[in-house]
Amino acid sequence: MNAIASSLRRAKSPAFTSSSTAGFSLVELLGVIVLIGIISLGAYIYVGNASQQAITNTKARNAQMLNQLVSICAATGATIASGSGNNIDTTSVQTAIASLNTGFTVNGIPIKMNPPIATPASYTLSGTAPNISFGYDTATTALP
Repeated sequence: MNAIASSLRRAKSPAFTSSSTAGFSLVELLGVIVLIGIISLGAYIYVGNASQQAITNTKARNAQMLNQLVSICAATGATIASGSGNNIDTTSVQTAIASLNTGFTVNGIPIKMNPPIATPASYTLSGTAPNISFGYDTATTALP
């Protein structure tokens, strides 16, 4: 009976596995890599959408600042007209924004867009001088 009992004891698996069999299987490692890839893809899409929203928000804020500067210019008596060399030249959106980027002084009040607009082509100009209004082009994805 002792022989049977001792053979049963030998048939039991050891309590701890040896170091040569410890670790992850190939399937487990591939599963972890696939899971990390799916999470990374979701993060990439989220960051891309957040980046585009930040560009749109910046353009909207810049257009609002340009309109406030035009209101200040009108209140201080600045010249807002097509071909105006000394204040805001409304010949095109580029020349109008360039006038505000460069800056000028009217009756001792300095007027300048700060920070300057780097991509004037992504903005729109509507109205007739001196009642002009700036907007932004949502289709243009360039940084403001």
